[in-house]
Amino acid sequence: MHPPSLLPLLALAAACSSGDSSSSNCNQTATLTTSVIDGADDNPICNATVTATLAGGSPQPMMPSPGKSAQCTYVLAGVQAGQYEIAASAPGYMNAHVSLTIGIVGCSVEAPSTSLTLMPSQ
Repeated sequence: MHPPSLLPLLALAAACSSGDSSSSNCNQTATLTTSVIDGADDNPICNATVTATLAGGSPQPMMPSPGKSAQCTYVLAGVQAGQYEIAASAPGYMNAHVSLTIGIVGCSVEAPSTSLTLMPSQ
């Protein structure tokens, strides 16, 4: 586990893929959005490799978000409820990760906001 000063700022947001919680066909998945921030200067890191891994599963790549390249955000659609590890790495930086739980009630997604920092490697 990294000390708090070494963990990357991952701005996490999740949105339900269906807004109708009364529908029996409600799709209970979310889109996870992550930003990776440089801990030395608070600038976004646009060349990061970011993965989300559901407990017991394989790492799933988070892809650069179309239309948001200036903000260097990464997304993964179809995220199910569960315990995840989000990992980020980039050339010239120390790897970092965070564990989080994503809960889905009806079609309302509940995901914690998590702050981490990718620190330059020495």
